[in-house]
Amino acid sequence: DMDNGLIVCRDEYLGDETWSAKNYVAGEEPLFLLAPPIVPFTQLKGYADEDRFYNKNGDRVRAYTLRIGDRISLSEVAFDVAPSEKQYVTYDASAKQYVVGDEKVEGEFCAQVLSKIVRSNLVMYKLQVVSL
Repeated sequence: DMDNGLIVCRDEYLGDETWSAKNYVAGEEPLFLLAPPIVPFTQLKGYADEDRFYNKNGDRVRAYTLRIGDRISLSEVAFDVAPSEKQYVTYDASAKQYVVGDEKVEGEFCAQVLSKIVRSNLVMYKLQVVSL
């Protein structure tokens, strides 16, 4: 089970343009999980909020290859501590969490916090990938 916004690596080809996933490892192609939410009942706005969705084990999920310069937004629950602008984040695959630090890390996924986004029911951070 994995939330949208986590990073994995491509594993075995299963057929029909589908691969299994494995934990992210520095030096391998990082894939960003971002499956669109599909909701059968959308009469109430609360049912359609994306933060209500995760990808259960065995689901087919879209994954996008990250490149230096890509910008992504993540909710504050994705981080070990709340980051500040200009700090850096790396990814801990075993904890399925982004780790905040003050130094840029080379040779693995590393992104810099560009801004904090405050919505009525959600705090997010916009990041820019600076190293892979």
